[in-house]
Amino acid sequence: MENITIDGDFLDSLGRHEVVMETMITKDSTRLYEGFSTSMLATMLLLLNLKIVHGVNNVFMDEVFFLL
Repeated sequence: MENITIDGDFLDSLGRHEVVMETMITKDSTRLYEGFSTSMLATMLLLLNLKIVHGVNNVFMDEVFFLL
């Protein structure tokens, strides 16, 4: 049986991904504002979907997100 070594950078990246996932889950339970039924995560996904459908560039979306 071959010994398998795991790169430290790989483990570090896994930790960062876990933080990102936990943040996304938190955002999923956070409402955009009181009385609004859609979560922050769902709102961001809807906006990103519009970006793809209409083919707008990242600079435009960055400005939209900054305004929001």
